[in-house]
Amino acid sequence: MLSTDYVCCHTLLKQRTSSLHKILDNTPLLKKLMSHSLSVSDYQRTLTCLYAWYQYTESLLDKELCRFGVLELPGFQARINKSALLRSDLAALDIPDTNHLSGMDFALPNTNLFTLLGICYVVEGSALGGLVLGPRLRKVLPTINATSFYDVYGEHKMQVFREVMMQIQQLLNTQYDLSQHRLHENVTPHIDYQTAQESLLQGAEAAFSSLIDWVTVYVQDIPMMQTAKEYC
Repeated sequence: MLSTDYVCCHTLLKQRTSSLHKILDNTPLLKKLMSHSLSVSDYQRTLTCLYAWYQYTESLLDKELCRFGVLELPGFQARINKSALLRSDLAALDIPDTNHLSGMDFALPNTNLFTLLGICYVVEGSALGGLVLGPRLRKVLPTINATSFYDVYGEHKMQVFREVMMQIQQLLNTQYDLSQHRLHENVTPHIDYQTAQESLLQGAEAAFSSLIDWVTVYVQDIPMMQTAKEYC
């Protein structure tokens, strides 16, 4: 049985990143998405910014999670690449060339598996925002057909997120067992449970912080290749 030191990782992640989540939602670029005055040009610029972040971050996750051999685990098999959906939405908004969107980077506190899983929590959790934003965008901008990013997973958003979180929890549980019970005398865990848990939280914080920085500072340097076409 797990001791009282063990806490549901989803609860910990929500508590640790709550203030960062609020800051992100209140950045001018993302806050505009909830405005009745949102224009096609506003939306185009937001997706352009988000694409750069997701493209970099998902490339990092795919490479590193593959290295750790966890991408084939059940909880990760339903994941859909968000940057591909953003690229499709940008093409629908007359920005077909996304090769110019680069320069995204952020420093990780470390590169162990649990740091990466913390980043994964942010990436997959962001899909839940589409439950509100998807319908709202179709109402405010009814003539566009560029909401595949916010519609990712459709009616299965919560199910996919739960599966990802269950898989992350299982990996953390395994680390707990390795640290506390030594399932086999030859098993030497790479890191102990508390370090794994803290790495998970730090990874989520790093992801939120990098996205906040990107949408508040670096977005000013992202060129728009075309002005938004008129939808009528």
